Amino acid sequence: MSWQGRYYDGRTAARHDVDISIESNRIVLSSVDGRDIFWPFDLIRWTEPPADHVAQLCIATAPDARLVVEQPGFAGALRQVYPGVDRAAARQLGQRRRFVTTTAMALALAAAIYGVIAFLPGLAAPLVPRPVAESVGDSVVRDIAKMAGALDRENRGRLCIADKGQAALDRLVARIAAGERTADTEAAGFKVRVVDIRVPNALAAPGGRILIFSGMLNFARSPGELAGVLAHEMAHAVHRHPLQSVLREIGIAATLDLLIGSGLAAGATGVLLRSSYSRDAEREADDTGFQMLEKAGISTTGMVLLFDRFERELPSMPRELQVFSTHPRSAERAARLARSSRTTGGPAMTDEDWQALRNICKKD
Repeated sequence: MSWQGRYYDGRTAARHDVDISIESNRIVLSSVDGRDIFWPFDLIRWTEPPADHVAQLCIATAPDARLVVEQPGFAGALRQVYPGVDRAAARQLGQRRRFVTTTAMALALAAAIYGVIAFLPGLAAPLVPRPVAESVGDSVVRDIAKMAGALDRENRGRLCIADKGQAALDRLVARIAAGERTADTEAAGFKVRVVDIRVPNALAAPGGRILIFSGMLNFARSPGELAGVLAHEMAHAVHRHPLQSVLREIGIAATLDLLIGSGLAAGATGVLLRSSYSRDAEREADDTGFQMLEKAGISTTGMVLLFDRFERELPSMPRELQVFSTHPRSAERAARLARSSRTTGGPAMTDEDWQALRNICKKD
């Protein structure tokens, strides 16, 4: 017995009227451009369960090809000779369901992993013991001074230790910190040093450790400008952004090591030098630093002017020193802060302290 049907090869939109016969192990489609096409039973399946005398088949070797039969009795005759046609459809449906399930599970797992990577550092950072965070920060300070000495032989990357300059810096740090008396500020345990590197930059490390590069002392035109960048870095420490960056980079296992107090510090320096904070973190540091200056009675004008000058005036630095240029520069950020800036507040330092700080790297 034979049936009539429509055959589509899946490569073109052309319709081919065919005569269909069912043999012991295959379906034969006749009169397709004057030739026969053979569909073995073990390669065919329903595209959907037959209904209302309409049956549609496809074949594994040409997934886009279709055979449509709109005659009663064809589906029953095929099932009688090849009962497996229904099981093949069921297997295909099961495979699709497994694929969908597996894909959904994979996406859920990826989302979970992303959540851990994105949020675990923020949750874990407050749990890291303070001595551990300070140890990591001290290691970063030593490493940067050593690396800078290798790259900038003129200044040798030494830490600057002039007593009057350090005392003046400590007074400024204490004044800014006093403007933000919170648990996080106390936990930061600010310790600020100057390293003799001619790049105008500053960097916050875990444990409240902050490095000001000597180039920043030369770039700043006033104590207010220096106070602006210092408050910004202190705000990063308040929000534990440096520690979060390290935890995000080293991964979950090493984070757990930190939480139990192993003192792991390897790689922290490289993380901080090559990473950058998110826009949200930078905005958070801007806003908190801005508020710290206001509460300390220091004019915020210097902070606005400094960020604006970063964008306009910093020259191209030597390639070998660009690794240390981590401080963000953005006209948009300066404009946003300018909208909040007020004329209230006094100078950040006395003239005597300012001169002592600018001379902190000079050898006696």
